[in-house]
Amino acid sequence: MHPVIRVVSFLLFCIALARPDQEQLILAGLLMAVLFSRCSFDQFTQSLGMVRRLRWLLLSVVVIYGWFTPGLPISLPLPDYLLPTRIGLETGLLRGITLILILLAAGLLLVTTSRAQLIAALYWLLAPLRYLGLQPERLAVRLSLTLAYVEQQESLWRAPPPAPQERLQGRINRIARHLGSLLPRLFEQATEQPRQSVTLELPAPPGLIQWGWPVALSAGFIISAFIEL
Repeated sequence: MHPVIRVVSFLLFCIALARPDQEQLILAGLLMAVLFSRCSFDQFTQSLGMVRRLRWLLLSVVVIYGWFTPGLPISLPLPDYLLPTRIGLETGLLRGITLILILLAAGLLLVTTSRAQLIAALYWLLAPLRYLGLQPERLAVRLSLTLAYVEQQESLWRAPPPAPQERLQGRINRIARHLGSLLPRLFEQATEQPRQSVTLELPAPPGLIQWGWPVALSAGFIISAFIEL
């Protein structure tokens, strides 16, 4: 699939799940299952890593919706003020599943599309902005340099591995020392950053037939919006 089609399909996927219902989530889940069935196990685990990194955010969404949305509490032998509301828990789970599906889709896009292809696709999509006086080349170059810098700094942010049988206090001290040593190292690398040249390799425009993929995706979500299970 052409990189531009991948990016457009991902954007349409996110727009369709902006205000999802049960039918749209089922369709999105089936679509992700089909796509991951065609990927390797390494690509699946890399995509799943994005969900794992944001697990506390997902838990926070469920807690905030579940315990702070007015309504009737769920039926459990506990005081009502300790229980989440039924409508809040349903809404929180709905939002959490939506975020998981979007994260999986973003991870799949990143592991199947190289950085050069992604930047070229975004440049191709933003090219019409040139008629409004904007310069998509600047955005493409800045995005390329930002991604390269993030990839370069990723190893610096990793804390050293824990010692055997390390206690919680020792782990906190180890992470604090590591974060304290980061600032001078980041300043040193920022001042010594050499000039870089960026070359945009623009692919050929996607074929007309390939635009059928985002059209079919949009049609599927539109039809699912009118189906009630």
